[in-house]
Amino acid sequence: MSDDMSMGLPSSAGEHGVLRSMQEVAMSSQEASKMLRTYNIAWWGNNYYDVNELGHISVCPDPDVPEARVDLAQLVKTREAQGQRLPALFCFPQILQHRLRSINAAFKRARESYGYNGDYFLVYPIKVNQHRRVIESLIHSGEPLGLEAGSKAELMAVLAHAGMTRSVIVCNGYKDREYIRLALIGEKMGHKVYLVIEKMSEIAIVLDEAERLNVVPRLGVRARLASQGSGKWQSSGGEKSKFGLAATQVLQLVETLREAGVSTACNCCTSTSVRRWRIFAISPRAFVNPRVSMWNCTSWASIYSASTSAAVWAWTMKAPVRSLTAP
Repeated sequence: MSDDMSMGLPSSAGEHGVLRSMQEVAMSSQEASKMLRTYNIAWWGNNYYDVNELGHISVCPDPDVPEARVDLAQLVKTREAQGQRLPALFCFPQILQHRLRSINAAFKRARESYGYNGDYFLVYPIKVNQHRRVIESLIHSGEPLGLEAGSKAELMAVLAHAGMTRSVIVCNGYKDREYIRLALIGEKMGHKVYLVIEKMSEIAIVLDEAERLNVVPRLGVRARLASQGSGKWQSSGGEKSKFGLAATQVLQLVETLREAGVSTACNCCTSTSVRRWRIFAISPRAFVNPRVSMWNCTSWASIYSASTSAAVWAWTMKAPVRSLTAP
């Protein structure tokens, strides 16, 4: 080692090395800018993915902590040095947890902006991704979260992940007697299991199984909107839609529950449209008068699509809302 180097000063050769290093960084920066434009990362990276000064893809699992970034190329080299065989899958559960916090924060801002005093509860449909790590990352995020099942297999998976803690579970889709019985068993286990009625034939089975298991069911109803949107899923709306109950059927359901002595069992109602997300709620008083309370949320579609690709659920409303008195 030369004297000048021992003093912390670069030698002539060292100076050339520093200059070459600076040139390489400059070239890499230009290449990184080109990659950003080529792959349009600014439009889909959403602060999670970026190109660093070396031209490598970097991951920021939590944008609230921007200094915590991972160089994917360096990560691969590190894993190879540790004996990891490629290809390998790298998971960043922090991204899921940040998305969950983001959508809850978005709806909180919307509720404050529109003066909505009701409750909001996010429900994750596991058909989006049934991977164990995904579901567990969401459940253990510390954010309020429910799970939605659309089949018997999904319901079994949801009950397995829900564990011993009280969880909110929403049951949609085709329901046979086994599906309904399994959902009611989940209710007896201490979970809040909502069976969403989509066909009038389902209610008789629900009441029969509930009596056998000696449990009061939690019911919801999917309302069929008369209005129809446009686009790929326009057939899921309108009076001729095969999904949900028409207005007259909802009133028939109310009367059936009243006769069975469980008029307060149904306390939520949902319906979706293509361009407009309508959020309904049926209060327990609705089955006394009967009255259907409706809050039309037309301005959350952009918030919804910007926050998550998973379906969301507006839970039972506690605050007084606009009312439509049924005949």
